[in-house]
Amino acid sequence: MTVLDSEHECIRFARLAIQEYYSLTELITEPDFANWNKILLEQSDFEDFLIGRNAKLNLLNTMVIVGLGIDKAISNPIQDHCQSLLLKLNTYLEALPTLKKDKKFRDKIKNLEGYNFLSTLSELSMANWFSNLGFRIEFETKFRQSTSGKNRDVDLTITDKLGNIVHFEVYMPNGYFTSK
Repeated sequence: MTVLDSEHECIRFARLAIQEYYSLTELITEPDFANWNKILLEQSDFEDFLIGRNAKLNLLNTMVIVGLGIDKAISNPIQDHCQSLLLKLNTYLEALPTLKKDKKFRDKIKNLEGYNFLSTLSELSMANWFSNLGFRIEFETKFRQSTSGKNRDVDLTITDKLGNIVHFEVYMPNGYFTSK
């Protein structure tokens, strides 16, 4: 069953969705839409790429699902969930405004294939919580491992007023869960 008519319609839905979220309109630019359109045009089946069984949840397909709901005046649990994800992302971007100008973050959040949208939202949720408690937050911090001497990076670095530092790495499970 076809839900999306064309690659251009997907981009139109994405544009429609972000109009509801000020911080996303600051984050997503015209070149981003052009790049996403190009990526969709390169797919043998753009709909499967975006919303098929094996599609990776990302910012674009989340926006497309929300925009589809707005355009067609329909609502369902999947659209409600995607709308909630965009609202959370917008809220975190308002609370952590330096991210909108951070090139590494911008590249990460806009990547359609090599990143996990939910793990980034988890990072932002943690960062927002610690920021509200008065801690200083840094993303993708480089550090040297004391035992091996190897250079690494972590998702979040939290620093308190005394200079104490804690590093966090946020992981998403990569597999399927089964229940008995």
